[in-house]
Parts: sequence; structure tokens; C-alpha cells
Amino acid sequence: MGLPQPGRQWGCGDSHTSTPGAFGARAFGIGTSAVEHVLATQCLPQRRLSDVFVNIEGKLPVGVTAKDIVVGLIAQEGISGGQGHIVEYRGSTIRDLSMEGRRTVGNMAIERGGRAGMGAPAGPTLAPTPRPRRWARAAAPGCVPPTRSSSLRSCRSSPAATSTKPSTT
Repeated sequence: MGLPQPGRQWGCGDSHTSTPGAFGARAFGIGTSAVEHVLATQCLPQRRLSDVFVNIEGKLPVGVTAKDIVVGLIAQEGISGGQGHIVEYRGSTIRDLSMEGRRTVGNMAIERGGRAGMGAPAGPTLAPTPRPRRWARAAAPGCVPPTRSSSLRSCRSSPAATSTKPSTT
């Protein structure tokens, strides 16, 4: 599958394709016809998607996991909270998640109706991978992957991590 890199785009015929969003990559799950097109042309034609971001600040309570963050957002906004958007998760809570947690949050953007889920690269994101020089900018604190201007983004919600409750699904 290769090495996910910040700002890169991926397409794969699997609903879990959004997992590389943990590295700041845009990854789309696509259908079999689209997979055939990608293999033939190395292109993924699609309409321009809007970006929304969810800013989550604070330390997670004991027993609360990355999955609980997204389940809590779904409880607040419904299953269409990210419909048709690339959902970017931001904030100190997301930056402090382990790689497993970041992959979970990126993957579960699909459960919110999003086309892709991602988080800005942070310390734990880049630690286990080799870092080419061009990643230096992406690793800077508060830096967003080089996708689009922040002025094109809209904030859907800014829940406090401390109010997140453990859930059973």
C-alpha cells in the first residue's frame, strides 16, 4: 500500500481506506468501477469536496477512547454530520492521541457520513515513520497539511474532550 504522507491523496476499494488520514493524507474509499478507473488512469475524478473541521480540546477522561470521541460527535450531530465532506480533526486531544487512536478517528469519519477523515500531522504521527525533508513543514506545531486554504474550512463543532463519555457499541 505504500507510505502515507501528509497532503497526499489515496483511493482504495475498501471502506477502511480513510485510515491513512491519521498521517494527514486524504484517503477515499471508492467503488469497484472507480478502482478500475484509478488503475487504468492513475486519476480519481470527483467533484470538489468541502472541508469541515472539528476542534477537540482537553484531556480525555479515564476510560474514554478515540472511538468514544466520534461516537459522541455522532450522538450530537447525527450520522450525517460529515456528509459529503472531508472531516479534519484538530485540537490538543487529537494531537495527543496514539497512532492507533488517530487511525480510529480518521477511519470513523466515514461513520459520520464523511468522504474522508484526517488529522494534521503531529509528534506521534511522524515518530514511527522515516521523515523526508519535505515533511518538516507538516510536522511544525499547529500546521495543517498542505491541502487548501484554511479560509475554505468551516467548523462544525468544538466539543470539550472532558465531556466525552465512554460508550458501548
